[in-house]
Amino acid sequence: MRNASRALALVDFVPNILYLAGSAGIAGSISRSGGDGLARMMVAGAVLVFLAGCLKASSKLRDAMAGRPVSESGFLYDQMFPSMAIGFLATASSLVLFSRQGSSGPAQAAWAPGASFAVHGAALLCLAGLLSFAAAANAPAAVSRPAFRRLARMAMAAMIILQLGSLGILAWLAFRSGPAPAGVLLILSIASMLAMGALGSPSIKGRFSDQIAMNWVDEGVNSLGQAFYAAASFLILLG
Repeated sequence: MRNASRALALVDFVPNILYLAGSAGIAGSISRSGGDGLARMMVAGAVLVFLAGCLKASSKLRDAMAGRPVSESGFLYDQMFPSMAIGFLATASSLVLFSRQGSSGPAQAAWAPGASFAVHGAALLCLAGLLSFAAAANAPAAVSRPAFRRLARMAMAAMIILQLGSLGILAWLAFRSGPAPAGVLLILSIASMLAMGALGSPSIKGRFSDQIAMNWVDEGVNSLGQAFYAAASFLILLG
């Protein structure tokens, strides 16, 4: 098995940067429509997803600098799914509330300050608990490792559902109110995310004899999907 390369690790940062740029564009569009509170929630969730992705990429960079194969283990990797699930929950919630503004009044009114503090506080407590669990699961002779793996699988499923749901809402809004090309790009982003899910299946993984080649394909598809998302978000912002 080949060792991880620094190039492979550095490319893993690209989709995170594209995602954050795209989310900033969406947040700008929400803010322009009068939903400053929802825009802040969108940014907070996106920053959490960005940081979690960068820590996971740092795990791969650590493997490369140590001259070993991609380990996909340790706290830097394990924190990813729980952190991203909470981040995507925040972004998806902001988009759901924003999409309802046409029938429920201004977006700002849908996100009262008191509710904002309560939800953000609960999310931070949940995140702290999950990260503590991840740290404990990586301690020497940890007995909580199997339980954490089950939790991570549930968090991964939630993360996928929330992200696909967010992209679906954005595509619907783009086709309803324009610009339609942004909707097409968002559909392509959804297709890329589904392709990533297929790449993670055991049947597809089994076709790759080299894990490094598998990682390059996975990173390429992820980067492409986030590029579609970023391009769509700026079309929406400028539209």
